[in-house]
Amino acid sequence: MKVNQSNNSDPGFGSTTWRATGLVVLAVLLGNVNALVDSVLHPEISYFDREHLIVGGVTALASAVLSFLLIRYERHLNRAIDTIDHLEAILPICSNCKKIRRSDEGLNVAESWQSIESYFTEKTRSEFSHGICPECMVALYPDSVPSPTAKDADIRGHAPTARRNEA
Repeated sequence: MKVNQSNNSDPGFGSTTWRATGLVVLAVLLGNVNALVDSVLHPEISYFDREHLIVGGVTALASAVLSFLLIRYERHLNRAIDTIDHLEAILPICSNCKKIRRSDEGLNVAESWQSIESYFTEKTRSEFSHGICPECMVALYPDSVPSPTAKDADIRGHAPTARRNEA
């Protein structure tokens, strides 16, 4: 679910212009809360009292900064959601070599296929480190895999040495 997709050509409430206008109105209202409360509770204090102007200005500035940060964070979230949506899409992958076909190229163009590592490195901030799983280790390097009876062998592949009883 997207937080809020804003389209500049959209005349609806989600457009950037409407959101910016709403945030300006919110900042002005928040800046006047102190003066409005005092005008009701303490009518003898002037609406344009120095304290009201200072508190109102600071409140309006703080609400404007927080609103700006909220908008930036919302855009960041929308970009992250777009990236996730793109990565969750069905990827055309070769059954044999596991290369991924870029959607912007033709089906049979050799340059349109790229390795899975380069695809994800290009599309995300992920980096790959390679290893080998136990099943592939047995299939590819059967001589390097210790036999199941050599469980007591140490990491270097040497047979365990007998310990002397010193009694």
